[in-house]
This record gives sequence, C-alpha cells and structure tokens, in this order.
Amino acid sequence: MTPDDAYAALNHLRSVLRVPRRDEANKENLELFQKSFMDYISDFRRSGFSHDIEHEAQQLMAQCAFRILNEAPDGIDFGDVDYGFFYGTLRRGPGTGAKISVTWPVDDHHVFDNIAIDEVAAGMDRGNPTFQNEVCIRILSTWFEKYHDDFPFVSLRKLAFDESRRQEFMMHGTLKQMLLKAVKFSTSWKSVRLQFRRPATAVTNFSDPWNSSCPHKRTGKWGERDNQDWKTSFQFKKCKFCTEQFERQLKDWKARSPDHVVPILFTSTGWCCVEFRFVDPKDGISEWAYQFWVFISLKERKKYGSDL
Repeated sequence: MTPDDAYAALNHLRSVLRVPRRDEANKENLELFQKSFMDYISDFRRSGFSHDIEHEAQQLMAQCAFRILNEAPDGIDFGDVDYGFFYGTLRRGPGTGAKISVTWPVDDHHVFDNIAIDEVAAGMDRGNPTFQNEVCIRILSTWFEKYHDDFPFVSLRKLAFDESRRQEFMMHGTLKQMLLKAVKFSTSWKSVRLQFRRPATAVTNFSDPWNSSCPHKRTGKWGERDNQDWKTSFQFKKCKFCTEQFERQLKDWKARSPDHVVPILFTSTGWCCVEFRFVDPKDGISEWAYQFWVFISLKERKKYGSDL
C-alpha cells in the first residue's frame, strides 16, 4: 500500500485516530482517541472487519519480517549506527539493504532489520508456531554479535533440542557435535535445565537426584512407586546441591569417556547451548539430560565445524 492510499483511507478515521505526519509515519504509531473503537473493530459480529484481528496482525508482521530477512539474508552494513535493540546487538553484515523493497520512503533501512529480528525473537518467545522452525533458529543464532538478558534463551533452547526434531536439526547442520571434554561448565550462563527419568522398580536403594533444600521447583512425576519423569531448572551456583551434582557427573563422564560427543547449538555471540545426556552408570537405568549455555571461543567453534 502506498502512502497516498494509506492516508486516503485514514482521512475518514481522523475523528477516532491520531494520525502521524507522513515524515514521521515510520517512527510513530496510530493512536486511538477512544478504546471503544478498537473494541468495535475487534468484534466481527459488530464490524464485520476481522474474525481475529490480533492473529491477523501477528501473521502480517511475520510475513513482513520474513520478507525483509529474505531480501537481506546476510545482514546489512549500515555504517556508523547503533546496532543494538531490545534483544541484543546485531552483527554488521556485508549487504547494503538496497534489496529491501519498501513502498514508503525511509532514511534508516536498519530500522526494518531491527523490527524483523525483533519479531522473530518475540514470536519464538510467544510460542507462535510460525516461528518454531529451523529458519528462525538460524536467524537468532547467526545474526547477533551480543545477546541481552531479554533474549529468548529458554525458547531457543527448547526448540533447538526438541527431541522430535533432533534428527532433522542434526542432519541439516543446525546442531553440531562437540567433544564433551572441551565443554567448560565454568563459563556457564543463565539457568541449567535438567530432565530426569527412572522407571519404577522394586529396588529402593537408589540415590535420590533431588534434595528438599533445592530452592527451585520441579514438574512431572516422582512418586516413590511411580516412573520418575520430571524437569527442573536451576541457577548455576545458586543451588549448591544441583550444581555440585552436575559438576561431579560432568567430571566423572569426561574421565570415563573422553571422546564422548554432545550436540551443541553454536551461535555468533559465542554463547552456545549444549545438551549433556547419559544413562547413570551407577544403576544402569536412570536417564539424565542437562541443557545449558556456555561460552565457547571462536577458535574452539571453528575447530568443531562452526562457521560462526
């Protein structure tokens, strides 16, 4: 839609909307004078406008985001501008942004880049199915120079290590493999996610993987006579029991099997997500799976096949 078409339509709505000037249209939003107008157009029975205006708006944003990223697939060099935004700082790419097609004149094409990446990150964090795919994993793992605390670490980790899609991501190179002995847990950041599974058995002298003093909660099943299948997340060093248990298991496994490989999601920031999964050698049936973020140097990333 051209500016002329848009403003011609908006001229009929100036009694209910504050419309920004044309030269500010890419920086300011439309503002409602009365909330009742949004209530009206959101109700299809009254306005006939849309069955689900919020969903359609999200889908339109997603389409625009993917179009922009498709037209600038390797990032853009905008010169001496701020590449930072809510979720982090973008890498400077080789492109110019000239291929990003716009119907409205705009001086700062990097605004579109930020908006597109922002939409992908927010969509993945919302759990929107549109953003639960390999393309979005690649965007969020390759376009950033630095992640901010608000980056959707948990959502990206969950998608990358989704058991039902593991083979697909490994086959396409989204997930790589790295020697466990090269992973330094001392550089871990954010929370560690643990999933524990143990089938019900008549034997009762197993060690307990959970401590009542743990400050974090767990979800799932852990009854004495039930199959145990529960998950939890703990902050490194903030839960003494879980941190020491994990460090001990990691150290023991490195000594027992120095060539053991683990799947890893490399990212351009150096902060990479690892999954450490094993069957407890002490009982032969308990399954442990840890997922955590660690910093890996560029040299180490290159060594294990990363092009980031």
